[in-house]
Amino acid sequence: MRTEHAGTEVRARAAALADLLPPLPRPWNIDRLVEELAARRGRAITVHAVQIAAFPTGLWYFDGAQDHILIRASARGMYRDHIILHEICHMLAGHGVRSIAADVSALADHNQRPISDEEELLAERFAAVVLRRTRRRPPPVSVFEQSAADIFGAPGA
Repeated sequence: MRTEHAGTEVRARAAALADLLPPLPRPWNIDRLVEELAARRGRAITVHAVQIAAFPTGLWYFDGAQDHILIRASARGMYRDHIILHEICHMLAGHGVRSIAADVSALADHNQRPISDEEELLAERFAAVVLRRTRRRPPPVSVFEQSAADIFGAPGA
């Protein structure tokens, strides 16, 4: 069971990570933020829209040269923004995949580390903090999305 103190720590860490972002574009534009973050970090960030059945909401990995964020092709608007921000948090915090070779066979290798519940909570809070800073609210999580999160470990509420 999470304590109130733990929730405060997560919010503080999410805000600290959000402070690492370049100034938020006005008007808000997630693609421009991604470009500016890539320039600041000195390596490309490519967002890929994928159409794969049962694909989790999003995925971030580093291939040794650049960062990749995979998102559902059907994600639109603020929902898309939320997914990308969630994956940016994993990137900034160094969660999960540390480095994956460019070839697909490496995905089955042991270069991956599962994302913990605490890391998922941090990424959700981070996305909410950034969206709040743009004066927009994060999208609601549907019952279907929460079920997928429970089954596949995809981000939930």
